[in-house]
Amino acid sequence: MGVRVLGGGRVTGILLLVSGVVLGLAIAVWLAVSSREAAGGRSGGAVLGGVLALACLIVPLVAGGIYLLIRGQAEVKDYAAVQQERTVLNMVETRGEVRVADVALEINATRDQVQEYIYDLVGKGLFTGYVDWKGGGQVNYLREFGDDWWFRWQQTVARGFKPEDIPRYSGLGVNYIVLRKQTAAAPLFENPSFAVYGIRN
Repeated sequence: MGVRVLGGGRVTGILLLVSGVVLGLAIAVWLAVSSREAAGGRSGGAVLGGVLALACLIVPLVAGGIYLLIRGQAEVKDYAAVQQERTVLNMVETRGEVRVADVALEINATRDQVQEYIYDLVGKGLFTGYVDWKGGGQVNYLREFGDDWWFRWQQTVARGFKPEDIPRYSGLGVNYIVLRKQTAAAPLFENPSFAVYGIRN
């Protein structure tokens, strides 16, 4: 497997663009010289050759160059975001607790960008912990919390809700359940979408 250079598509794209422009200029000069030499109206072959060169060489070179240039820039941007996420994850893991504002200052990002990085890390399963967004954005990395949460999730949500499982939930340390539909029991809290029920121990 070969080594892949980050943003290598950008360099290749620039080379293709430059090649297309240089080749296009060379063909334009050749056409101009050919049409002067064939002053007797016999420049049709030169024009046809120029059009074919344009269609078969220059357009594909320039189009391919633009495509690779755009793709290479997107690659570099994606890599920069991954590096930022890695920095955020390293900060939280090594310190245990950090403030979102401190992370934003250290990585030169906005609070919203840091929030996106944290959500993405959670979505990838790389971060487990607690973020106190209302209290100033304290990020706490707790590996035990993540392991416990994952075990409980597998035993409850992943299996789907079954009323007969409610006694088992209290054994898992679950005190409340949130359901989309109401059951026969009166909920502790409800809104148009959800109902919250207490688990009796």
